[in-house]
Amino acid sequence: MWRRFLSYKKLCSGCDVNKTRLEEKILKMGKLLICVVIGYLLGCINPAYLISKMKDKDITNRGTGNLGTTNAFINFGKVYGVLVLICDMGKAVLAVVVSRYLNPDFLLGGIVAGSMAVIGHILPFYNGFRGGKGVASFGGLVLISDWKLFLLLLAVGCIAALIFNYGCSISFTAAILFPVLFGVKTGNILVFLVLVLCSILLMYKHLENLRKIKEGAEPPIREFLYTHIMGGSLHGTGK
Repeated sequence: MWRRFLSYKKLCSGCDVNKTRLEEKILKMGKLLICVVIGYLLGCINPAYLISKMKDKDITNRGTGNLGTTNAFINFGKVYGVLVLICDMGKAVLAVVVSRYLNPDFLLGGIVAGSMAVIGHILPFYNGFRGGKGVASFGGLVLISDWKLFLLLLAVGCIAALIFNYGCSISFTAAILFPVLFGVKTGNILVFLVLVLCSILLMYKHLENLRKIKEGAEPPIREFLYTHIMGGSLHGTGK
């Protein structure tokens, strides 16, 4: 009788443990879902889109045709370009910060929220899933995740851009290196996989740049910087 009682007690204890584990998994999934929603909705807030509406100027048919930082520089000038850059980076930073606040010590949640902010920028639901290319938002994700790694990737990207003379070099180097370096640093395979998926989408959006380079239609980064950042004109200077 006593042995049966102990066996029953042990069985109930095992059920309680399994129930606790199940509840923890459900709670974690709930946290992840919240991170997904917060990140995506923040990412959908597109300053280039809002400015284009304010100025009644559809930039999807001008410049690069994207609702992002580069096209803002081309169509609206340096002031609005910098503003869009800061906002696009900031929304990814904010997504991670909010996620960390709601879920302390939950590294994956922050990465998911930041990655979803990038995805929201690229695929906003209200504009037929046509947004920007996600470079600035991805940069914000890298910055809030590890500022030292951000500076390293920025330096590597700038060197690559100057060597190849195309701005998309920065995007590809960051998309390739960040998941690997941050994944190794954290030792978290899920973090690595989430960043890989985000990076694949980022690189997919830049395949058009590679096609333009092949066709000779992609403007060199030196020309872009001189024309839209420094306010000069390569054609006017004879360079």
